[in-house]
Amino acid sequence: MEYISKNDDWSFSLEEGIVQLLQIDFRLTLVLSDGESDDSDKAELSINTACVLEHGGAFYFLTPEDPLTLAPALSLVNAEVVSISIQKTGDLKVEFANNALLSIEPDEGYEAWEMDCSIAGDSIKFVCLPGGEVEIFNSEPKALAKRENI
Repeated sequence: MEYISKNDDWSFSLEEGIVQLLQIDFRLTLVLSDGESDDSDKAELSINTACVLEHGGAFYFLTPEDPLTLAPALSLVNAEVVSISIQKTGDLKVEFANNALLSIEPDEGYEAWEMDCSIAGDSIKFVCLPGGEVEIFNSEPKALAKRENI
């Protein structure tokens, strides 16, 4: 997994990354692993508010608090992840090799999403705060800092 920060936007590219696990509780969580990198390269994306899955020309509105709307997300299990992009506005997109696209927008009242990453043994966490500001925790790890502001 490669991490790039540019103009307060962030992107992750994955080599043979897949959705390893899908978890549904009061949120929808995707556990992603990067098959080409060592076992420490993983990401966990937890979606706390409504989002959109575009796949095969159809749009599915997924609402974590209504589990019946989450059935289309099952198609993401073992799906190959091409990239993850986070904008400073709080918009997050996950692009899949099968042309599916998962889009999450900020929520005015709640933390829309959070993403924990472990890259080469370093950890970083992104949280979309209410209204769209993105907060970063552990933003200065050694391995990640080398890729900042490219």
